[in-house]
Amino acid sequence: MIPKLKNARRAPTCLAVLLALSSRWCVPQTETATQSKQEAHAQQLQALVGTMVPNAVLHDTKGAETAMSAFRGHPVLIDFWATWCEPCMQELPVIGMIDEATQKTKLVIIGIDWDKNLKDGTKWLDQNGYNWDNFGEVAEGPRLFAQILPTTILIDKNGIIRYYSEGSTPALSKALVEAVKNLGPEYAAALKNSEIS
Repeated sequence: MIPKLKNARRAPTCLAVLLALSSRWCVPQTETATQSKQEAHAQQLQALVGTMVPNAVLHDTKGAETAMSAFRGHPVLIDFWATWCEPCMQELPVIGMIDEATQKTKLVIIGIDWDKNLKDGTKWLDQNGYNWDNFGEVAEGPRLFAQILPTTILIDKNGIIRYYSEGSTPALSKALVEAVKNLGPEYAAALKNSEIS
């Protein structure tokens, strides 16, 4: 009976060791798979840079529609956001700073709101001192590329995507400011003394 007890004690110990080893092997594989997916997604996003923005149709709170082609001749900073999105709230002050610094340029800033009620988001922007137009996307026809919030797209005056990011981090904020500066000398001068540069 004693040998059986020793073997009985060894079985759970062996099982615990095997589980520990297998979890050690599984974690790196999972991390690697996740990392590969993230890298593939990042490559897809970067592939958008240098391409023409789709001629998506936007609508305002009154239902009036505006196609992206209406902005040709002006660079456009597009912020996909919602009032319930915490990272969006972290990014809005950066976009507000860009808006304030570039008032004398042709840069147009627009919000594309994922709130259920577009009027609520527009009211929130107004109450918090953000003065750009707020739109929703029309469901039919070409759509812009946003899949998560926040998403920020910068297009040049010819409708070419020059910057695309998802999320909100200090590094992305700095990259956005640099992308706006790269639109031309007037933008670089406007943002020369920005807090984020």
